[in-house]
Amino acid sequence: MITLTTDFGFAEPFVGQMKGVILSIAPKASIVDLTHGIRAHDIAAAALAIGTSYRYFPEGAIHVAVVDPGVGSSRAPIILEACGSYFVGPDNGIFTLLKRDCSEGIAWRINSRDMALDSPGNTFHGRHIFAPVAARLELGQSPSALGKPFDGMVTLPFPGPAREGCELRGEVIHVDVFGNAITNIRVTDVEALRGVSRGALVAEAGGERCPLVGYYAEGVSGPHALVNSDGYLEIFLFEESAALRLGLDAGSKIRLTGDS
Repeated sequence: MITLTTDFGFAEPFVGQMKGVILSIAPKASIVDLTHGIRAHDIAAAALAIGTSYRYFPEGAIHVAVVDPGVGSSRAPIILEACGSYFVGPDNGIFTLLKRDCSEGIAWRINSRDMALDSPGNTFHGRHIFAPVAARLELGQSPSALGKPFDGMVTLPFPGPAREGCELRGEVIHVDVFGNAITNIRVTDVEALRGVSRGALVAEAGGERCPLVGYYAEGVSGPHALVNSDGYLEIFLFEESAALRLGLDAGSKIRLTGDS
């Protein structure tokens, strides 16, 4: 199984061309579109999408990620074997959460000269390098046959929240299509704070109080917070955009406190 994650959208033929390359090499491959709606050049959003999704696919799945503003530069094309799966894409931080969450991981720098399709330009490694490499992995070729061991992978800053007593200070790391603002505060952080707090937990975002609830329909009046199914605290506004209402985007500061 091969998954595709890109910022290509569907207005251009890029996704279809990648699938054509894969199927030309591995005709029986099963291809899943994870998402092609990543905001253009937003490597961090792609890292979050992959880091929260790979576990829902069979072990040994091949995940191709192409959000690649540095395409054609000296950044390395890589294969990462981690968490029981393979990840193929540029070494630009797109696999940061896998490096953080997987106890072991081995990377290879793809031998582009041997693996790449012929191309008059150097603007579409998704089609010319990553798609054919994914197809070869699908056919059973080992990463060691496709590249050389690689150390020093690029990682993005995904810092955890800072805690002082009964307060957590975090930030928004992603705004989804519904306007929900996902933060870097994880369920383990929330539970630890709950254990030392004097009352109900309340987030503060965009200058407004956002009480912590268990599900969306429990917070129908004004902005609220909850722990989502990926284990991250998010700020939401029932059936509206919390990001628009509160002026939130990646990097916006969030506080979570025990209400006295």
